Amino acid sequence: MKDAFASMDVDQRIRRRATTQVSPWITLVERTVHDSRGELVGNFHSLALADYISIIAISSDGQVPLVRQFRPAVERWTLEFPGGLLDPGEEPQRCAIRELFEETGLEALDPTSLGAFLPDSGRLGNRLWGFFAAGAVPAKSWMPEPEVEVEYVSVKELDVLIRDGIFNHAPHLALFAVARLRGLI
Repeated sequence: MKDAFASMDVDQRIRRRATTQVSPWITLVERTVHDSRGELVGNFHSLALADYISIIAISSDGQVPLVRQFRPAVERWTLEFPGGLLDPGEEPQRCAIRELFEETGLEALDPTSLGAFLPDSGRLGNRLWGFFAAGAVPAKSWMPEPEVEVEYVSVKELDVLIRDGIFNHAPHLALFAVARLRGLI
């Protein structure tokens, strides 16, 4: 299916860009946008962030590792798939392998790409790279990260956590759906 809007001339719509560095992790971007007739639509703001990855793993004994951690943005503890920020110059697959190990102590040699997704096209200018790894095995040398807990669940238990709204991180739900649609889970 072809994207009908892919050929629209972006340079004619975006007339001005201004950036403000908010922190080492976030840049505020302001864009002045005009419509197809050249009329001013308005100024729009978004956040430029590093790309991030998430990986759905299934351990060699059939369990799915979830990461429980406190998220200040939502002021609560969350359950998520392992993941993190892509370092400059780092390949997404390498980042997925690294983050899985750092957060869970599991090793996966060749995760399958689920694709690169736009986590929030109205507010965020980054991508989420998704991966799936079956048969992940515990590493011999691993030290848990402070303030990060690993919880292992079966796929059936994960289904219940999703159904009950406990596992509710929208980009991770999308990755889970893609993995299911591809027959990986």
